[in-house]
Amino acid sequence: MKNELDIAAKESSLPTERKNTYTFEQNGTGTNIGLAQNVSSTTVNIMLPTSNNMVGTPTYIQKTINMDYFNLFVILGEQYDKPYFIVDVKRALTINEGTAKNIHDRLATFTDEAKAEIMSYPCIFASENYRYSPPETIPTGPQIAQYGFITKIQQMHNGDLKIYFQSLPMCPIPQETLSNMITELDLRGTEKLNEFDRTHWAIKNVNIVEELKLKGISLLIPSL
Repeated sequence: MKNELDIAAKESSLPTERKNTYTFEQNGTGTNIGLAQNVSSTTVNIMLPTSNNMVGTPTYIQKTINMDYFNLFVILGEQYDKPYFIVDVKRALTINEGTAKNIHDRLATFTDEAKAEIMSYPCIFASENYRYSPPETIPTGPQIAQYGFITKIQQMHNGDLKIYFQSLPMCPIPQETLSNMITELDLRGTEKLNEFDRTHWAIKNVNIVEELKLKGISLLIPSL
């Protein structure tokens, strides 16, 4: 009996917290992908391929991602097919466009510290909803938003913001699904007219990975 009690005492002293630790092995020249399914921490270390890779060995940048928040970019006509895009500073992180006041006050300064924090959040990259566009301008097929990360924020001489980014093409998201997640994504508006119908940049205090997982959409986290 004493031995059994000793064993129980030793087992009860073991830590019960589940650590958010992933081990990946990089083979070849591709990017290894890890799927975040049961995450006990909202901070994840990832490796992203640089957008200017040439033929040969790829290079990577390391990022620590805080999934408590996400960047929402909605830009009319933007296809996100270049290494960067431009955001009008008058529509960037404003309270009227859907960014909470405490987030605006902390990050809309665009200081180096603010930029570093902004870049730690994952992103949704979208064009404005097609639903109110002239039929002849609407591309065929469902409208798809992209998931990814900011790699650099450069403020231009006129105040506008040049956003360098890395999207993950293996994570397409039906924009209709996002546009209908009014409460889940803390969107301003209704399912008929909301933030996906207006060009702007907002930051939301929402874990986009977890919310989309509930909709059956898994976002992949690349890592080496």
